Amino acid sequence: MGSTMVSFSKYLVKAAAFAALAMSDVQAATLSLKAVRRNDTPITPTNTVSAHAGDRITAEVFISGWNADVPGSQLKTYQYVVNGRDGFVRGEDCGEGFVALPCGFDLGPPILCEMNEDCPAGLAPICHSEYGVCHFPCTPNSNCNDPCDIRPGTGACPEHLPCCNLSAECVGPDHDPASFSTIDLTNPNWVFKNFQPAIVAPSFMNFADIAQGSTTITGSGPVDAGQTFYAGTICIDLLPNFCGTIIVPFIDDRKGLHTFLELNPGGIVYPMVQSLVIDSLVDCAGQPVILSSTPENCQIDARAPHAATSTTALGDTVFQLQFDRNMELVPNNRFVTYVVPTIIDGWIFPAIERVGSVVTFTLNRPIPTATGATAFPTPRWTCITYTQGDPCSNTSCWGHFPGDVDANLQNELADREALIDFFYLPTPPLHRCDMNYSGACTPLDIIEWIDMANGGGAFGPWLNTTMVACPTEGK
Repeated sequence: MGSTMVSFSKYLVKAAAFAALAMSDVQAATLSLKAVRRNDTPITPTNTVSAHAGDRITAEVFISGWNADVPGSQLKTYQYVVNGRDGFVRGEDCGEGFVALPCGFDLGPPILCEMNEDCPAGLAPICHSEYGVCHFPCTPNSNCNDPCDIRPGTGACPEHLPCCNLSAECVGPDHDPASFSTIDLTNPNWVFKNFQPAIVAPSFMNFADIAQGSTTITGSGPVDAGQTFYAGTICIDLLPNFCGTIIVPFIDDRKGLHTFLELNPGGIVYPMVQSLVIDSLVDCAGQPVILSSTPENCQIDARAPHAATSTTALGDTVFQLQFDRNMELVPNNRFVTYVVPTIIDGWIFPAIERVGSVVTFTLNRPIPTATGATAFPTPRWTCITYTQGDPCSNTSCWGHFPGDVDANLQNELADREALIDFFYLPTPPLHRCDMNYSGACTPLDIIEWIDMANGGGAFGPWLNTTMVACPTEGK
């Protein structure tokens, strides 16, 4: 074909910067994302498609209409970015996160963030502040092209993302989205098919954004005569927790950095964009709803995370959710377990038991890897989401903050006084006063509290530390 495949080309961005000389106020050029296949079945190209969780949607990007912007001009360059960070997420405020991902995605569950501290402890990740997703940088082995090579020289990656690719990013062994979302140079309707050679540049930014573009090396290109051209292929996998509706948009920034056309003559044109709407055949509102939980939602366990002389994890390991209907046939992948702040290493997915409308989760606690206030897994919230419904209604979280007796998200001297007050109650709540797990609230728990506050033995210190608010408070 005479085309060259490269990683996402900086040429396209530079072209925008240098050629943004003549922008038209007429917005006639159009980029449209349309579904063309559901699983293995071709469908008439459409901007709205219905699908089930687990389906694979293949969509194509179409370009048309630039003659109305600059009559008689040739299309020299095009670039667009499909906004997966927004388009593939539903209910992020309640912790659900992504419900769809690019096909061939193997980066583990994307972790939403606002700052580096929101990313897993101990793995040195970076929060992409512009996109809000944790990124795990690494150092590739310059002596080997195998991204999973673990010889000296390869930067450390977390266990769930063991491979360091040439972009210095930790990925899973099966991460290969470029095999699914690409530009098909054999498509008879490809916009640059008759204008070779051309540079073709697919890329996958911040985990879920899909960027594609192409430019003709000669500077010549097709003239718009009213037809619609093919520009690229986008492949989307709908996850098991998909329901309701998602809108998969382009990034329409009008800065010449993400989505634009370059015309000759005419310079940069910012096209109108048409998103892809994917409607679930399952209504989220008709799904099971959590009625109650044990322990109660947002309850804080103030007891020790482990014994004073060891790091064997202690605390609640059994959680129950009471639903409004029988749950015995619901598959395990409808439940997602996570912690806030996020940790990954050492977390083991719970055993799940169903009896009628009650679902019981038994978790294996991670073993703390350090002492002091920075130790994980405390303080933290353990959350479980039933994904086939409104995540704000179908998530419960339970806290573990050593010494926070009054459950105000602060470890302070007032907690010691609150602990003493519990001794005079006939049936005190053990999760708030039985610091040493003796089965009763006694003066020995004061000693345990002091050790946790001041860092005695294998503890804290936790005095004057705080805990983030419960993710599901008031939900």
